[in-house]
Amino acid sequence: MAEGFEKVSEIQDEILGAVWQTIGEAVETYYIEGLASRSEDGSGMLSGRFAYGVKEGKLLKNTEVGLEDETISRLNKFIITKIRELYDTLIDLQGKSPVRFRWVVDVKTGHVDSDWTYYNQLTPKELENNAWKGWRGDEIWEAQIREQLLAKK
Repeated sequence: MAEGFEKVSEIQDEILGAVWQTIGEAVETYYIEGLASRSEDGSGMLSGRFAYGVKEGKLLKNTEVGLEDETISRLNKFIITKIRELYDTLIDLQGKSPVRFRWVVDVKTGHVDSDWTYYNQLTPKELENNAWKGWRGDEIWEAQIREQLLAKK
């Protein structure tokens, strides 16, 4: 069991480190998200990406931080691969996995906040029309990020 949780930590570190190495100090804070689901028939949906950065109090989409599209695409493919590993590892360890993964990293301090949401923790609004699937949940998350930024001022 301990080895499994070490693997979870290792995968998380790989995701965070790859983004940090790629974006350097182009932003002060960056946000990574991943989504995973598996239906009863065994099919699933998996996604992951470096979503946003914050610089000088402004929220920037990943395409606005000065990286080439190819670099963002390569980074996001790596994140998706690691989200799959994380998802599979957590399924093996717990018999269930979060459906949403989020990380916020402060580049200056190295502080990391992580949020893993399980399906049974989703709000009625998030469950409505499967808004948490795909990127339709972005509006909710972006509003939360903006709220966090305003709270820091």
